[in-house]
Amino acid sequence: MSTAQVPTLDMTKLNAFVGQFVTDLGAAVHAGMVVIGEQLGLYKALAEGPMSSKQLAAKTKTDERYLREWLGSQAAGGYITYDD
Repeated sequence: MSTAQVPTLDMTKLNAFVGQFVTDLGAAVHAGMVVIGEQLGLYKALAEGPMSSKQLAAKTKTDERYLREWLGSQAAGGYITYDD
């Protein structure tokens, strides 16, 4: 009777793989947010200067509640900065 050998897990390679997956997943999620920002004119409005979420919503005629979610996603991804 033979025993099956269990392969050794290379944690460095596993961590690199997981890191790449997380990066790719983040890029996929942010791609949609970038399209939304472009189509609604959010980036163009933000390029004019700093403004609150209420000001940006009024300027772009968007719902502030959804806009805050979009802004949070953009800030978390490093696409914009904010002053709390």
